[in-house]
Amino acid sequence: MDFFKIVGPVLLASVATYCLVIFLVRVTGKRTVSHMNSFDWVFNFAIGSLAASAILSPEKIVAAFTGMIAIVGLQYILTLVTSHSSTVSDWVKESPRVLMLNGEFYRKNMREERVNEAEMLAAVRTSGHDTLQEITAIIMESDGELSVIGPYTEPDEDTDFDALPDDARQALSS
Repeated sequence: MDFFKIVGPVLLASVATYCLVIFLVRVTGKRTVSHMNSFDWVFNFAIGSLAASAILSPEKIVAAFTGMIAIVGLQYILTLVTSHSSTVSDWVKESPRVLMLNGEFYRKNMREERVNEAEMLAAVRTSGHDTLQEITAIIMESDGELSVIGPYTEPDEDTDFDALPDDARQALSS
């Protein structure tokens, strides 16, 4: 058995696949490698699976590359549609969710997001605060990141309540 007949095609497929994936990531932009929402995660997972297929089965490289290009095309179309349609965007992307507001834990939201108090306290410490009393809210962002909003201050005319999730906006306005 000739070593290079086995290893050679895999090495060539690896280099070609690596170059294509780098190119595709550059084409799709920064959101592909940033904190990912579930939509972005599925995209990266699909590209990774197709890349592995191309490397492990060099005879299927054309099919795998075609699949990767199709996935990138679908992602481009879907991001274009979601940027113009809030209905599609709401269906594809998760909405931010309040987990704690003004010292009150939103237990139902915590359960649904599978987040416990210890994780929230870790986020509080990471944000530079010592206790929950020092913050106004903890929000689970669409990418799974916990945002910690600092000390409560009376809102002024520049406060953008529209940027807050619905439940936070309602709680702060009452």
